[in-house]
Amino acid sequence: MRTQTIPDDLVSTQVEALRAYEALARTGGSPTAQRRRLIEANARVDAHPYWAGRTPPPGARAEVRRLARARLAVPEPALL
Repeated sequence: MRTQTIPDDLVSTQVEALRAYEALARTGGSPTAQRRRLIEANARVDAHPYWAGRTPPPGARAEVRRLARARLAVPEPALL
């Protein structure tokens, strides 16, 4: 697959969606807030300007998810 230029903010939003999904999977009791968080994050991914006005390259959505999963696999730097 050829290299695609995926905007960093789109990948960050996908990371947020993945985190919301993980939180929903772990939630005990009423998952309403986590479900809303997941729906909102996925809506922001789908409404991102990167997708607007053109057909995305083949595999672009899969690449966004792959990049987000890779970012989740790396521990976040500690705040000093």
